[in-house]
Amino acid sequence: MGDRGRLGLLVVLVGWGLGMAIEPAIAQDYRSSQGLLNFADWCRQRDRLDPAARHTVGALLRVAKTENCEQAWRNLAALPVLDLSNQNIQDLQPIAAFNHWRALSLPGNQIRDLRPLAGMSSLRQLILGFNQVQDLSPLQDLDQLEMLDLTRNQITALPQQPGLARLRSLILLGNPLRQHTCPFRPITVCLFDDPGAPLTARAQAAIDQGNWPEAIAQLQQARDQYQALGDRSRLAKTQVQLGNVYLQLGEFARALEVQQAAHGVIAETGDRPTIGLVMANLTETYERLGQYHQAEAWLDRAIANAAEQSTAAIPLDGGLYELPKQQGYLAAWLSQVQLRQGKAAPAVVSAQQGVQFYNLLPEDYPGKAIGMTKAQLMLGEALRAVGRRSEARNALEQVRQLAQTHGDRPGEAQAWEQLALLANDAGDREQAQAGFEAALGIHRATGARAEEGRLLTRLGEFYLQQRAAPQAIDHLFQAIARWESVRPGLSDDNKIALADTQAQTYRLLQEALIVQGQAGQALEVAERARARAFVELLAARSGHLANQPRPAASPPPTLSQIQQLARDRRLTLVEYTIGQRSLHIWVVNPQGNVTLRTVAMAGASAEATLATQIQELRRTLPQGQLLAAELRRQLNGLHRQLIAPIADLLPTDPQEPVAIVPQGLLFLVPFAALQAEDRQMLLDRHSLFLTPAIDVLRLQFAETPPDRPLASDVVVGVDRAALVVGNPVMPAVPPVWGAAPSPLSNLPGAESEARQVAQLLQVKPLLGAQATKGEILDRITQARRIHLATHGLLDDLGNSGMPGAIALAPAAGDDGLLSAGEIMELRLAAELVVLSACDTGRGRITGDGVLGLSRSFLAAGADRVVVTLWKIPDEPTAILMGHFYAALQQGSSPVAALRQAMIQTRDRYPNPFQWAAFTAVGRPD
Repeated sequence: MGDRGRLGLLVVLVGWGLGMAIEPAIAQDYRSSQGLLNFADWCRQRDRLDPAARHTVGALLRVAKTENCEQAWRNLAALPVLDLSNQNIQDLQPIAAFNHWRALSLPGNQIRDLRPLAGMSSLRQLILGFNQVQDLSPLQDLDQLEMLDLTRNQITALPQQPGLARLRSLILLGNPLRQHTCPFRPITVCLFDDPGAPLTARAQAAIDQGNWPEAIAQLQQARDQYQALGDRSRLAKTQVQLGNVYLQLGEFARALEVQQAAHGVIAETGDRPTIGLVMANLTETYERLGQYHQAEAWLDRAIANAAEQSTAAIPLDGGLYELPKQQGYLAAWLSQVQLRQGKAAPAVVSAQQGVQFYNLLPEDYPGKAIGMTKAQLMLGEALRAVGRRSEARNALEQVRQLAQTHGDRPGEAQAWEQLALLANDAGDREQAQAGFEAALGIHRATGARAEEGRLLTRLGEFYLQQRAAPQAIDHLFQAIARWESVRPGLSDDNKIALADTQAQTYRLLQEALIVQGQAGQALEVAERARARAFVELLAARSGHLANQPRPAASPPPTLSQIQQLARDRRLTLVEYTIGQRSLHIWVVNPQGNVTLRTVAMAGASAEATLATQIQELRRTLPQGQLLAAELRRQLNGLHRQLIAPIADLLPTDPQEPVAIVPQGLLFLVPFAALQAEDRQMLLDRHSLFLTPAIDVLRLQFAETPPDRPLASDVVVGVDRAALVVGNPVMPAVPPVWGAAPSPLSNLPGAESEARQVAQLLQVKPLLGAQATKGEILDRITQARRIHLATHGLLDDLGNSGMPGAIALAPAAGDDGLLSAGEIMELRLAAELVVLSACDTGRGRITGDGVLGLSRSFLAAGADRVVVTLWKIPDEPTAILMGHFYAALQQGSSPVAALRQAMIQTRDRYPNPFQWAAFTAVGRPD
């Protein structure tokens, strides 16, 4: 028996376990062209048959080991399987006289016509490799067939509706197929040739050596081949590999693009192993971007996908070991995500599970070495995080040796980095520096920009700890250059998340520059760190409105530009940076002079200390009348830390505007209510407004593009100069995640407020059922002034990464919620937007400022926005808004009008809770 025959018989015997007893059933329903009913008839009439049929009868008699036709019929009927490999058979009609066989092995023959097999309804396996088959359609009604081997036939195309509902394996290697598009689900049923295999092998070799450009070139060629053939499984895998290379290079936008494309290719194919691979790699990409909620979501989906594979009989491309390999990969990534979220103990367990899964694989199994490196690396890092340093060192040394043995340069670099951190923990500075430098050298050699940025930050922090500020500054500036090189092309929310993960570099650099006495350059870095995504969004939209090319990035302001802004606009700029154990406050006065004051903070963390104080204040404010003394103490405490150190640098004229540039939780501070020792509030001495960054203000002051849409006073008989909305019919939202939606509470005070404001502005308000989302969107882009008195929500609707929504009246086709993401896509002409609603100034606090409604309105083109920091009572709000709009009507600027209205409201309602929630964000003029 030839090799092909042995292979066919082996598959038959071990593939499906068919050695069961079979009743000798005879094919009574088969009718040949010769009118013969059973094999005994074929046998008796063989001398009259054409040569091809006679040859087949002879082959069957040899299997039956008898020339007696009746006995041969019975012997063949008793066989559970039939193997006629390499018998030069052409005609299948005598074989089709039997319909009981569950497996036929017919490789190495000359078979072209499969029509005689159409009635063999018991078949589960059919091996037809190395024949001349061109057409599969005669087999489409074999609804028991599970395995079909058509290796090396003449098939050029597959039927679009092939039937074969139970087919689990269709081997099509060596066929002249024009397309590799599998018509079955899952697509892993089909096994095609892999013309891209040499390319992907060369790409993997280049990846192992850190030769990223070569890897990209090979993978792109492979991708193009698979795309042309329609081989979705291999296309998705190649895109995943390409995305991983882009990740190593720090090209996060391209990495995300190709991996999302991979998911689009594979999502509906039923190819669970490849779907799981794509999900796992999207987990990695979002983790690297700092989008931990997205990373967790994709990881959860990948784990669920793996669980389905483990409980279902789903064929895996690669065989028995693919599932534990995938589970090991997922466990390692779960460990990493847990570590980044501070969950060290669960991270140890996950990493250990990853190691256990990889230990199930044979030593030379593809992907085991790199996977084990990752799992053990995470185990070492997690063990270090829980203080088990000796075990961590052992695990990391194993990782380093394993990576060196297999030429895994990225894995080796990560092992050196973690060993350096362990040495630094133990006080071995020389060993720590050597480890960091070794890791950095590998990343530089391989061109991994993002990893290089991270190692440069590690070394910068190391040198700063050693009081070597010049070396720290050098390394940290290099790190920032690497970080900023990976930003182009990212979406707004991904830029924000990435900035959060890289904020440590900017903070350390500011600290190092301050140590060296370079306060002005430290302010430049502070600006360079904050609100970059917002600045780039504003710059891009400004360019779009002016019909200018979209800029690749907006450069951060120089010190001289910051000074010029203060001089030109007669502004005092106050910018805060929260350091490790101190608070840095820069003041730029209207003459352009820059002063830095540093405040030492109690406790191990300045951020934690401030967070505690701010949270206590926000708890006390609603009870201010009962806890007046405690409220004064808290307001005075924050004043002592935030304002007193710079009080002598602030203007003496209360009408001169002061721009507050907060950071982090400082966005939640009601600055106007902060109280000095003499009990005067900041409101009494200064006109305050907020901006997420000095550069945001600089862009807002830039000349309005000539073709920016201008508001019209009257359009089609409707006054469009102002848009006033109050107390819409409330939409239904879930009170907590997962609960059934229920309508938001009615706001009769907001309706009264809207009527009052509309009367002052001489417009008709939209109230109740009139205030639909569609009606507001129809008018909002034309309005110069927008006043929205309704509920504001803090939730991230649709998991868009942009939290916040305005509650409007539901209508057919929409839920009545105008999300922050939708607002940001508008093109507004508004000079002023007032969000007189609950918590409209709050949102998710990031390195880019507060993500929420105020940011969205500013990004959409509004000059300034008035927002609230907490839920505000109706009556004092209505009074404050009346004073505010009256002052505007008399010619006051929005900042001056808001200050005047707050003072007047305070005369009647002394508790700051009832008036201090309002804050102006944006241009002060």
